[in-house]
Amino acid sequence: MKKLYQDQNDFFKRINKVEYVDKGKGHVDRIKDYCLGINKNVADILNTLDWDPSKEHKTNSSLNQMVESRDAAVDIIKYVFNVCLEHHISYEELINWFEVKNRTIDQKFKQRQFLLSDKFKKAHYAFIIDIDGVLADVGEAYRTFFSSKTGLDLSTFEEFGAWRELNIDKYRELKEEYRLCGYKMEMPVVEGAVELLEACKEIGIVSLLSNRPVRTYPIIYPYTVEWLYNAEMIRYVDMIHFIELGEKKYFFDKFLGKEVYFIEDNWYNLINIRERPNVCNIFVKNETNRDTTINTDECKPVDNLQEAISFIREITNDEARNDCWSPI
Repeated sequence: MKKLYQDQNDFFKRINKVEYVDKGKGHVDRIKDYCLGINKNVADILNTLDWDPSKEHKTNSSLNQMVESRDAAVDIIKYVFNVCLEHHISYEELINWFEVKNRTIDQKFKQRQFLLSDKFKKAHYAFIIDIDGVLADVGEAYRTFFSSKTGLDLSTFEEFGAWRELNIDKYRELKEEYRLCGYKMEMPVVEGAVELLEACKEIGIVSLLSNRPVRTYPIIYPYTVEWLYNAEMIRYVDMIHFIELGEKKYFFDKFLGKEVYFIEDNWYNLINIRERPNVCNIFVKNETNRDTTINTDECKPVDNLQEAISFIREITNDEARNDCWSPI
C-alpha cells in the first residue's frame, strides 16, 4: 500500500504540472475535480446493478458487475489518494487515521448492538457520565493548551478566564484549533476517572453523555473514542452520546424504568428529579465550577471522584437500601 501511495504521489506531481498549474487552476479546482471523479465512478458501480425497474431489458452478469466494480474501485482509490496528497497528508498519517477510524466505527457498531441487547433492556442501574470536567480535566487542558499557544503562563483557571475575557476573538480562533488539532485525543484525565468507570460497570450500564459539538465538528467523535482508548477507559463504556447544549435532559427518556445516576459538573445540565424521580444527580466539583451555588436537594455534591464512587457503592448496596429509594 505504501508503494501504491508513493506511485500515486509521483503521478499527482506530474499531472499537476500539466493539468492545473499551467491553466491557473488552484486548490479548490483540484479538489472539485477529484470529488467529481469519485462520484462518477460510484455511479459506474451502481449502474452495473439490476436495481432500476425502468431498465428491465438490461441484465448484467455477476462477472460483469465484478469487473466494472473492480475498475471503478481502483479509480476511486486513486482519486482519494489525490485528495490526501492535495492536503499534504503523509502515508503514515493516513494509515494511523485509518486505525483510529476503525476503532470509532467498531465502537459505533457495538453501541448499536448494545441498545438492542437484553443487557440494556434488563439492566436495573444506569450511569450517565459527562466527559469534560468529570473524566477529562478540562481546566488543566485549557490552561495547558492556551498557555502553549499564547506564550503566557496561565497557571490557574481564573487567569485563563481573565485572559479569555480580554481576548475573546483570539480565544475563539484558538478554540477552533483546540477542537480540530487532535489535542482531545491526549487530554489530561481526572484522578479517579478510570476507577469511577470500573465501579459503575460492575454495577450497571455505563453511557457517556457530552455536549462536545460533534454536529459542528464531526472529527470530535473519533478524537473522543481515541482518547478513551489511550486512557484505557473504553472497556468500561457501553455507549457514547453527544447532545447539543440544553438537550441532555431529553436523553434520559431512554432510561425509563431504570435507576439512573447522572454524574455531571455543570449545574444547568442537572436533571429535574421531580420530572424524572428515577434519576439521582451527582454534582462533581472542580476548578471550573468552584463558585457555583447548587441546591443540595437536587443533587449529591462531591469534591472528587473517589467520593462519587463511595456514594454510588453505598446507595446501590441492596442490603443497605430502603424499599423506597431516596437518591440523596
